[in-house]
Amino acid sequence: MEADKIFKAKAIVTAPGAPDAYSLAVKKGRVVATDVEGREDFARAGVPVVDFGDAVALPGLWDAHVHLLSTGLALREVNLSGARRLADVLELVRDAAPSAGEILMCAGLDDSRLAEGRLPTGAELDVASPTKPVAVTRVDYHTLVVNAAARRRFGLDPSWPGVELDADGRPTGVLRGRANELARAKIHGRLESATKTAAYRDAAALAAARGVVALCALEGGQIAGDEDVRILLECRERLPVETFIFPQITSATTARELALPRLGGCLLVDGSIGSWTAALSEPYADKATTRGELYFADDDLNALVMTAHAAGLQVALHAIGDRAVSQVLDAYGVAAYEHPRDDCRHRVEHAELISNRDLKRAADLGAILSVQPAFEWLWGGPGKLYETRLGERRRRTNRLRSALRAGVALAGGSDSNITPINPLLGIAAATSHPTEEERLSFDDALAMFTIGAAASVFAEDDWGTLSPGKWASFTVVAQDPRRLAAAELADAEVVATVVKGEFTYKKDEEGADL
Repeated sequence: MEADKIFKAKAIVTAPGAPDAYSLAVKKGRVVATDVEGREDFARAGVPVVDFGDAVALPGLWDAHVHLLSTGLALREVNLSGARRLADVLELVRDAAPSAGEILMCAGLDDSRLAEGRLPTGAELDVASPTKPVAVTRVDYHTLVVNAAARRRFGLDPSWPGVELDADGRPTGVLRGRANELARAKIHGRLESATKTAAYRDAAALAAARGVVALCALEGGQIAGDEDVRILLECRERLPVETFIFPQITSATTARELALPRLGGCLLVDGSIGSWTAALSEPYADKATTRGELYFADDDLNALVMTAHAAGLQVALHAIGDRAVSQVLDAYGVAAYEHPRDDCRHRVEHAELISNRDLKRAADLGAILSVQPAFEWLWGGPGKLYETRLGERRRRTNRLRSALRAGVALAGGSDSNITPINPLLGIAAATSHPTEEERLSFDDALAMFTIGAAASVFAEDDWGTLSPGKWASFTVVAQDPRRLAAAELADAEVVATVVKGEFTYKKDEEGADL
């Protein structure tokens, strides 16, 4: 056996449920051997050895659903995630507005955690910032609140569908659905390419620091077309994480021109539960006048999927409510019938509410559910958002164990910047799901964020486990994550991230980033 590098740790988890190894022999970035007995010494004269001591190495963690540009841009915006009162929100806006550029962007506001239980109004933002344009993004990115200065500066039209009006027919400043997308497109269009490149770089560095070796970047779309995708293609080889790009466009021709084998991501088939726009089969518990929205007519969605499928592309579509999930699976089923293909691995992003019938259909179609367990951590369980919006249906959200029992493949992600890039948090959330019968074992949860995520982009031959021949990509955690309670696991310290045998992140002995 030849190796150019040896890695050692208290335990090296080579695959979910596999026996621990204690050393890893690597050559040219790939695993050539593992020691599962703890007896063999791979070290040879002149071969460097990296010993992580009492830390534990996991197969490199993935994030199967990241909005990389939005994550990087949010690092430059006012963070409202810690606000617990409207007064906190308005104070942050008032303090930050004078030094902001053309517009003050604020991210991460979760109105379900505010004492008042509602978003600020445009009028309240006007008082906090009378002259500087302000845009406040709800945590799910499906609702935007703007002040009057922003409406004037960016030409936001009160006749757009999704503009909330008061009793007198005047805009409140709250934008949902199509209005939210149009406003974001206007604002996003002012960003320079250099700013976007820097945002991609910063988000990727954050991912590496959280133990991520590879991710699925869902970029472009109605807000930016394919420009953001092209920028990411230019810089992705310089990023510290392996990046699989999902172009959020509807043109199979453009996807092929970009040399990408897939199309979609968060191409919105519906909205979100928090904004009452996820398409449900029954009305919302706290807004009985609506069941949410389907953003595509059946024929239009079928045509989009059919064209991409017939072109040999993998398709991924955002569907949160059970009505939207059914519409997506209908489209996948029509495409599979009209143009039979082996192993398509089309994805449903989120699938927060899914019926037993559709779990079986997903399994039969070989569809992958790209899920975000941290949604349950933040909004699941008694007294939280899902119960407010859905009532007893909150017990049927994010059906992780039911999906596995039905034979459906799962890929784990964060939907960052909606929840943090942090696969360990995702694993913790999956193992502590508030609906006990939907909880996963540690091994099943780890599989979602390793081999399951890799398989969701046809990359399982090179990624997902530390088997000989695969890339030596792994995540090193200070404590054995298998022995930690969920709250401890969510905050576990990442000691190092290694991609293809090279450090992409490392902490020194004092805990500082290297």
